[in-house]
Amino acid sequence: MIIIPTNATAKADPYWSSVVALLHGEGATGSTTITDSSPLAANWTASGNAQVVTAQYKFGSSSIYFDGAGDYISPSASLSSNFYFGTTDWTFELWMRPAAVSGAYYFLLECRNGTSTVPTLYIGSNTLVYYTNSGNQITGGSLTTNTWYHVAVSRVSGNTRMFLNGTQVGSTYADTTNYSADIFRIGSYTDGSSYSYSGHLDDIRITKAGRYSSNFTIPASAFPDSF
Repeated sequence: MIIIPTNATAKADPYWSSVVALLHGEGATGSTTITDSSPLAANWTASGNAQVVTAQYKFGSSSIYFDGAGDYISPSASLSSNFYFGTTDWTFELWMRPAAVSGAYYFLLECRNGTSTVPTLYIGSNTLVYYTNSGNQITGGSLTTNTWYHVAVSRVSGNTRMFLNGTQVGSTYADTTNYSADIFRIGSYTDGSSYSYSGHLDDIRITKAGRYSSNFTIPASAFPDSF
């Protein structure tokens, strides 16, 4: 007998085998257990004051909260085996409710190899910024505080695009960089203190496949635990 997960949709995820992180942010307030519902099932380590809270959420009954003072989460699984994207396609996406969008940089994702930051997604001056190869390659969107947004960055066939609520923002960046990482974290810059994200994140999904090459309809429910 096949048991369908409780939050699966009728349509299975065609990229399910390529999902290396699926963080629904579910749990009790104050919990530092960040459960990974992907096939990797690695779970993530919470650092600083990163924790699950029930005060705000997009789906389910809770989300992951970052106070902007060095909080971040990082995978417990091997980076080289699971978070080296190489030259293949990939997608990073999440729901965010930022508490601050101006006056500093607020890092959503940092992937670092030695002294090079590739790739990075952050908020700066009320907008989204995708940084890689020593420069801001895609900039776009208009953000305000205390609002839920779906954010996605996806590389498909050597072209990287950034989406805000399903609509492409900024230009398409041609990129065939061979990405590896010795640091991979969500919520802050490498030094763990500056440029930290402030706010809530929910339904974080990382896929080693390109999901989006054009505008799309954002999900109306949590990403499925699918197969």
